[in-house]
Amino acid sequence: RFYSQKSSLWTRVVKAIHGDDGKLDKDVIVRGQTCWTSIIKEARSLKGTCINVLDLIRLKLGNVDSSSFWEDKWYADGVIKELFPRLYALELHKHATVRMKLKAPSLDNSFRRRVRSGAEESQFYSLLEIVQVINLVPCEDRYFWSLESEGDYSVASIRKLVDEKRFQVSRR
Repeated sequence: RFYSQKSSLWTRVVKAIHGDDGKLDKDVIVRGQTCWTSIIKEARSLKGTCINVLDLIRLKLGNVDSSSFWEDKWYADGVIKELFPRLYALELHKHATVRMKLKAPSLDNSFRRRVRSGAEESQFYSLLEIVQVINLVPCEDRYFWSLESEGDYSVASIRKLVDEKRFQVSRR
């Protein structure tokens, strides 16, 4: 719900206390004993067993202006600003939405200067390949749980994955 219900009171309280990312993907010391800190600690514990809970949460793009082109993980292989750091450094509108970038005349339209040859050019052409296959659909952007066909989180699905990982380790 932290990702899917961004305007809910619960999400706003968590962000006010722990920051916009909720400290979910940060290696910082989490103090106190609350429901949220327990979730953070459990996610980190699972990461230690090669289960990254955040990788199981995916973003399905619609056509609204709620997903950040550079900062949200809408692309399966990762966050665009981390995959293409040289292009992110050139970007003037770092909070641009996916829709804004795709509707612009060119991807480099909001860069502070032209893309140079070498690593910048290579990253630019790789990013072009990614965005050329994106089709925005007439619905809202939506986060979904990749372990369930319906996309809704269930304790049973994560429990099954944990048991499978444990079984693999014990068989070795």
